Amino acid sequence: MLGAQAVLVSCVGNDSYGKQICDILGEKSMEAKGVAIDSQHSTGTVTVTIDKEGRAKYSIADDVAWDYIPWTNVLANLALHDNAVCFGTLAQRHPQSLNIIRRFLTSAPISCLRVFDVNLRQNYYSRELVLDSLKFSNVLKINNEELAILASYITDKNLPEFELLNEFIRVFNLDIVALTKGKDGCVIASQKEIVSCPGFKTVVKDTVGAGDAFTAAMILGLLKGLELQRVANIACQIGAYVCSQSGATPPISQSLVQDLYLLSSKQKATPNLPAFKCLRLNRKVENNYDSSKRKI
Repeated sequence: MLGAQAVLVSCVGNDSYGKQICDILGEKSMEAKGVAIDSQHSTGTVTVTIDKEGRAKYSIADDVAWDYIPWTNVLANLALHDNAVCFGTLAQRHPQSLNIIRRFLTSAPISCLRVFDVNLRQNYYSRELVLDSLKFSNVLKINNEELAILASYITDKNLPEFELLNEFIRVFNLDIVALTKGKDGCVIASQKEIVSCPGFKTVVKDTVGAGDAFTAAMILGLLKGLELQRVANIACQIGAYVCSQSGATPPISQSLVQDLYLLSSKQKATPNLPAFKCLRLNRKVENNYDSSKRKI
């Protein structure tokens, strides 16, 4: 929807939920070639609860199909030709999928953006997992809550926000660190500069998917070689738009995309963006949030 060829890499069960997921991908014109089917494990599910502040909490099923992503010829080919790959901690909770993700990352071209979108969930992460993942990355995306946790892994000092981002860049030789701050926008740091965006006012329906939308927009902006300030502005605007809609993947009009990126008809190549995702269906959503009472 943002102008790139995106491929989800995951695994679903040979069940009705798995079929439903593949059907949804088809409806959204997304390739399902990276989604394997496992006859021994069920499709993953998650319960999402939205609190009064519009924040989502997740209860995620254990030992499901996406814990067992297999290595295939499709993945081998994707790894050799991708421009960017996005992964997090949750998909690495089981040794099988962890090893596949690491194999994919080491098979990707040197020029590939390796985006670690941390996504700390429940107890499915550890200091070792986070620090090892950073060694495979050149781009880090975190939110305010994750920043405090990750900071405790690398320093005992109470560093200011900007210094912390620079410390991540220095310690792990990262190219980019992006910090999302909810209603307060974002800060993005590179090895040369730090920029910020104060955020965009919007009426929040729910925040599910906003972080992923921010990451996708940021990746595409970086691949297009946009100035870092513009990347921050676009990513925040896309994230705010998703917050204003119901559901994690609302339709985004091509006119909005073109206005944001000023897409050129002379563009020679379409970026290829595999993303390791834990494909699962929302089993239940308890919405205790009145969107009319909260603005960002």
